[in-house]
Amino acid sequence: MLRIVKQFSTKADLVYQTLFEDIIGNKLIPGTRLIVKEIANQLEVSDIPVREALKMLEATGLIETKPYVGAVVATPSPEWIEEVFVMRAALESMAIRTSIPFMRDADIEEIIDIDHRMKEYKGNPAEYARLNREFHKATMGQSPYPNLLKLIDDLLVKSQYGRAIFGLKPAAVKISDLEHDQLIEAIQSRDASRAEEITRDHRLRVGSELADAIRKLMVKQPNIIEEENKKDV
Repeated sequence: MLRIVKQFSTKADLVYQTLFEDIIGNKLIPGTRLIVKEIANQLEVSDIPVREALKMLEATGLIETKPYVGAVVATPSPEWIEEVFVMRAALESMAIRTSIPFMRDADIEEIIDIDHRMKEYKGNPAEYARLNREFHKATMGQSPYPNLLKLIDDLLVKSQYGRAIFGLKPAAVKISDLEHDQLIEAIQSRDASRAEEITRDHRLRVGSELADAIRKLMVKQPNIIEEENKKDV
């Protein structure tokens, strides 16, 4: 059952936001078929806004259209994940380097506050992930390049989907916490070069680990998604 998002500007936006959150939240897992009529009935809309929303989701890479199957939740490949995180590493390291010279004390305090709240929400993967996005956006938010930040935001959608599949691993969270502490120290010292280095290495590490996790899953269950789709055709 789809969870309806309350606030929306159009019916297509309602469908898009509802499906988007369920995909990112891993309620709709990779390979899940998205049947227009079923979605329309659950959200009490016509087929037209559902088709519009599916086109928008396909443009983000979150879903794909397969012959004889239709729209399905996309399965991120390890190569796709690696590429997205390499791009994020380059862009986010540039963004934080250009953000630090414009940071006020209040901006740094906000970053520290978000980090503290993250450490309190380790038992809540969804809230932890939301705060993690807030943390990194706050570290880059003072960059004077809005188009750079827009590119990063678009990539964030793609990469957080890949991470949602595997949830939070305690060991990975521990490493991320340590890297966040190092990043905060660099920001407090106004050391833009150090912050740039930490951000770049953090993104490359996460991307590599996630890609490896997907490869291992593909070895263990190489045909699971294809077989599930065949059952429904």
